[in-house]
Amino acid sequence: MQKSARDALTTWNDKGAAIEDADLAYKEAQTTYYTALGDANKMNAYGWILFGLGWVFIGLGIIIYVFKKPKVVQS
Repeated sequence: MQKSARDALTTWNDKGAAIEDADLAYKEAQTTYYTALGDANKMNAYGWILFGLGWVFIGLGIIIYVFKKPKVVQS
């Protein structure tokens, strides 16, 4: 094989490997990004669920208090 052809193939192999490594790193970074985004969305959803449940319990407490409030004895 001629020297120039061997150099060309070596350069192609080196650059090809670098491009594959860069592509793999990009895909791994995307996976990490979307995993973190999904986890953040899950945490946000849990926060809103707890917030809503808090208001439900407050509302139930008010309703129970209105129907069972202590009777004031009038003398």
